[in-house]
Amino acid sequence: MKKKIFFFILLLLTPTLLQSSENYYSQPNCVTNTSESATTNLNNVKIKKIDIKIKKYKKWTENGIRIAIGNFRWIPSQYKKRFKASIVISYENGSLCTFKAKIRHNGDQKDHIKIFKNSIIQSLDVHLSSGHVYGVTKFKLLLKNTRGKDEIFLTTLLRKFNYLSPRTMLVNVSINNVNEVMIFQEKAAKELLEHNFRREGPILEGDERFVFRLAGKLPDNNLSNASLGMTPLLENGINGMLSRQTNSKIIERNKNLSKLSFTAVSNLNLIYLLYISSYKDEKNNFLYSNYTLNNNFLALEQTDKILKLDIYNLLMNAANAGHGLSANNRKFYWNSILNFFEPINYDSNANIDVEPNTLLMPVNDNIDKVFLELGNMLNQINVANLAKDLNFRGLIISHKETKIKIQKLKKNLKKLKNINKDYDVEIINYNKNKKFNKNMWKEYFNSLKKIDQNIKIIKQNSENSFKVCKTFLKCDDITLSRKDTIKLLEGNLTKDKIEFQFIGNNIENNNLINNLKYKKVIIQNSNFYYDEKIEYKYNIEKNELNIYQVEPGARAFFREGNLENLSINFYGNVNKIKFKENMKNFPIDINSLTGCLSLINTELKDIKIRAYDSTCEDSINLINVSGVIEEIEVKNSFLDGLDIDFSNVELVKLTISNAGNDCLDVSAGTYKVNSAVVSGCGDKGVSVGEKSIISINDIEIHDTNLGVASKDSSIVTINNISLNNIDTCLSAYNKKQEYSGGYLSVNNFQCTDFINKLNQDAYSKILF
Repeated sequence: MKKKIFFFILLLLTPTLLQSSENYYSQPNCVTNTSESATTNLNNVKIKKIDIKIKKYKKWTENGIRIAIGNFRWIPSQYKKRFKASIVISYENGSLCTFKAKIRHNGDQKDHIKIFKNSIIQSLDVHLSSGHVYGVTKFKLLLKNTRGKDEIFLTTLLRKFNYLSPRTMLVNVSINNVNEVMIFQEKAAKELLEHNFRREGPILEGDERFVFRLAGKLPDNNLSNASLGMTPLLENGINGMLSRQTNSKIIERNKNLSKLSFTAVSNLNLIYLLYISSYKDEKNNFLYSNYTLNNNFLALEQTDKILKLDIYNLLMNAANAGHGLSANNRKFYWNSILNFFEPINYDSNANIDVEPNTLLMPVNDNIDKVFLELGNMLNQINVANLAKDLNFRGLIISHKETKIKIQKLKKNLKKLKNINKDYDVEIINYNKNKKFNKNMWKEYFNSLKKIDQNIKIIKQNSENSFKVCKTFLKCDDITLSRKDTIKLLEGNLTKDKIEFQFIGNNIENNNLINNLKYKKVIIQNSNFYYDEKIEYKYNIEKNELNIYQVEPGARAFFREGNLENLSINFYGNVNKIKFKENMKNFPIDINSLTGCLSLINTELKDIKIRAYDSTCEDSINLINVSGVIEEIEVKNSFLDGLDIDFSNVELVKLTISNAGNDCLDVSAGTYKVNSAVVSGCGDKGVSVGEKSIISINDIEIHDTNLGVASKDSSIVTINNISLNNIDTCLSAYNKKQEYSGGYLSVNNFQCTDFINKLNQDAYSKILF
């Protein structure tokens, strides 16, 4: 019977297949001008249409039919294989871009596919093989009904509040001449982090491998999930769920990224374990979707981070987006610099027009402050700017309608406040005080065995030492290759048809591992951290801080707050110890720090920084910094002299000499340099990348490999430049897929004793 249905549907679709195969086409990568205005406005041009042509469209359609008529409720992975495609994106300004791509069906359930007018329409997961869309290379095209009505509104609002939220918009899509309005949403990947000014690090999520294993065996019929007894089966699956790392390949780069990743997954596993042992126990009887992860532990008990996470939960609750707080839908970025799990918004199913009827547990003692802070944030929203952003993202909404949405959020917030007042105090106190205990692991083992008796557990003893366990107590040594460890972290390790689940490296003591092991003091209005191999002297009267690096690779950094009229002097490797490139903190330490001296999330005014003889990837690293720096002097850097990321900084005077790699390296920010002299740079005198804008008034560069490089959607403007003894004077090019070319404009230019005057690729431009 199934075969008859399949071929009947295939026959109906045959005209569409023939028409589509005849119209397959390819065009040049991207037709647009390289100019300062084009580069500046790259992300401000609205998409008119996305046209997708799938090469093996008949096989694609057969795959879609099998999904549509298959007797299953959760779509098996065998129907999610990738197909080659060509994607043409037309913009409202007339620009046209063509990309090669690989696509697959997206979605767990059949709401992601429909048959309409002899055509199959389905949600897609898209990986571009070349080029990018607004700096995005991996994205989803979702059927509108698969997300809540306020998906675009909520994701846009969250970004206004500096939460990690994917760029989301409504777009017109044609898939082999079948037209549909769909939701474009970037995936949680490196580009999302960097677009939101976060350094690349572990991205984690609830591991749904086992969640639908039992429920997936139920037939696809007209009965509701409740009538089929779906909820108990889903809860059995939820009770076997921990976390996984979606970008685990970063562990290949160096041992500290590997250690950082294993620790992040281990900590999050413990937090998931507390969740699955809490939502139903001797006192609780919550639906798994009405309970969420404990923010105290996600924030590693940092008060300010707990507040940030609690505000996120409350906003989601007020937007009726609790679906995105369900543990199986949670995604996180392990922010190793700020030392907490940042939520990444995903699949919220938001509907602001409906009043919430429950407050998600657990909630903290600070709940009154959370209500107050979120209320203030909503009051301060610039409604006109929000409406403008929403319209750019395809949500046609007036200023008045946007204001009404905000008012509804505030109304929902008041409703939640009343619910909180009337809530059983005993239940609130019971849940906020839940702690880890050893019995949780035994219960977890039992839950896994209910799902599949053959699943085996792997725990980590040390960096390269693992044990495999058949029961909670019976474990044996196991050897894992690097490829195996990557699969283990990402939840895909299978050998001889046996699946393995990584549980962590902290199950013996059941405590979260805190890798921020620096000492801390308050200097001016900022936190100063330093490790055990750093000594310092702070002269309050002179506003002078001297930092001494006793051992190569030792780190010191300021984090958050502000500094004013302070002179900072960093003296590297004061004991003149011999060091190698493979020292323990090179090139990045366990907290993702690359600088011997770093300033992070700090406001600066009229400060001076000097650094000598550093032994790190960067002598000085500024991350998310804003303000004016009167003077920076850097001498004798092991690699980069000054590295600045995600910042808005003015440098009045800059002097850098003798750097093993780049003298000045800036990325993803806006910068101004008044006067600079750089010399003896092993690679570039000035390296500008990742969509930076920098203006330089006057600069001298000599005895360097490459003078100035503008790459990856960056704009460099220089008034006066003098170069001498240079291999290549100026260069502009594209390096990374998620960016375009570089733009470099020079007014007064002088270059002597060089090999190549200019170097630019087809995507970039250098102007005099």
